[in-house]
Amino acid sequence: MRCGRFSLVIILVLVSATPVAAGGKRKLVRPEPVNLAELDLREGDILLQHFASKLGSVIADVTDSQYSHCGMVVMQGGEPHVIEAIGPVRIIPAEDWFKQGHLHRFTQVRPRNLTREQISKVRREAEKMLGRPYDIQYEWDEQKIYCSELVYKAFDRALGIEVGSRQKLGDLNWISHPLFITYLAGGKLPLRRVMVTPESLVHSEHVKLITSTFPPRKDEPRHNQKVLAGRWRGEYSLNGREIGSATLQFAGGGEFTAGQLVTKTGHVVAIEQCAITPFRKSRSFQAQLKDSRGITSLADVQIRDDGDRLIGTWRDDLGNKGLLSCERMTDQTR
Repeated sequence: MRCGRFSLVIILVLVSATPVAAGGKRKLVRPEPVNLAELDLREGDILLQHFASKLGSVIADVTDSQYSHCGMVVMQGGEPHVIEAIGPVRIIPAEDWFKQGHLHRFTQVRPRNLTREQISKVRREAEKMLGRPYDIQYEWDEQKIYCSELVYKAFDRALGIEVGSRQKLGDLNWISHPLFITYLAGGKLPLRRVMVTPESLVHSEHVKLITSTFPPRKDEPRHNQKVLAGRWRGEYSLNGREIGSATLQFAGGGEFTAGQLVTKTGHVVAIEQCAITPFRKSRSFQAQLKDSRGITSLADVQIRDDGDRLIGTWRDDLGNKGLLSCERMTDQTR
């Protein structure tokens, strides 16, 4: 490694950094704890987070992103773990992975339409890279590896699926950090270097957004209730365990017209009412649902992906709670 001692320092800074507010002043913000029991973590899910360090900030800035690190969920002993390239490629408990991110914020995306056998193939490819050193130069080689390269190569080699996209550094927002990038690269600005960014994983057509504790991006549009018009399909978790599906239909003004839930066992439950709290110029809203069993639920929903994805949390009057994630149905998704 051309910059061995410097690389080690950077990696240690990345792991141990504390949040710094704009202007260099430290701002104490209480991290939101992550309750694993409430999450729906499945093997193959991709998790993203941010490190509030110099390197993390440069990665986020260069990639125009909230993220500077990612990993993939693997199950060990029935418990969720994460395989990641942060130093040597390693597997750590998911609980520890969440704690290392700035304010414990994370985003979770899931591969679309893959079987357990296919996900197992992806995991085996990722595990072949265990112990490989971290690539602080972000080169596309086999000697060293970085976080999003690990995820990309695991899916590509196992299934021929490109989760994320390969981009040249020169096409990214490098202009504000030429000296830092040059130092990392060993003395030359590598604008033709090809890399895969954590941000590109989130926007891959092969994954869907499950949940995120990051605030919406400033360039994410605001909406009124008409954004709900059309048909939506998605899934929900129940107390972090059972998984069901849901479909919802809204009229042109965003008024609810029909919907149903399908439980894990295949039982179909009609949604009889879905009262939406009216909203304008917003990225979130509340909905109160009542189903044919007489159960009432309250959902706090965020509007993401330019109005084509709804994510959020829900709780009912029986004390159950969970996550929800729905996408707008199009001719391609029907």
